[in-house]
Amino acid sequence: MKHRLKTIFLAGLAVSVPIGLTIYILFFLIDLMDGLLRVIPAVIHPETLLGVRIPGLGAIATVALVFLAGLVTTSYAGARFFRFTETLVERIPLVRGIYQAIKQIVQTMVSKEGQSFKRVVLVEFPRQGLYTVAFVTGSVTGELRRKTGERGISIFVDVRRGGLQAHHFGRHARAGGEQ
Repeated sequence: MKHRLKTIFLAGLAVSVPIGLTIYILFFLIDLMDGLLRVIPAVIHPETLLGVRIPGLGAIATVALVFLAGLVTTSYAGARFFRFTETLVERIPLVRGIYQAIKQIVQTMVSKEGQSFKRVVLVEFPRQGLYTVAFVTGSVTGELRRKTGERGISIFVDVRRGGLQAHHFGRHARAGGEQ
């Protein structure tokens, strides 16, 4: 009986914790996006104009801003401006590292090729003689490719204790016969 109760409790925990955390995170993100509306002057603030607070309006505004940013960036002048600001950002040491990491993650998620995380490779990691499974996220591009002059692949490795970590391998990594 005691074992059965423990099994039922653990099953309930396995179901309710992911659902609960997902709901909590969604509410947190919506609240965070609603907080972005605070920058709007009170005279033209939606709450003032409508006389009522609408939860999720910040999320709608965020989606609209992202769409507008995409619209501007895909225009000729917007693309030039974006490249110029990106060049400036890449000259600031601490900011450059943060920006490049976030950019790589976002580019992986919105990749047009649709191949991110769909190809699995075996790599020698974390030390010689030990192998681990990794997911190919693309080929090495940008600064790393310019500095090394080598072809390579970008992968994500699940290292359990530290979460996902990005790694780049040059000619010594093989993925499906590539070098």
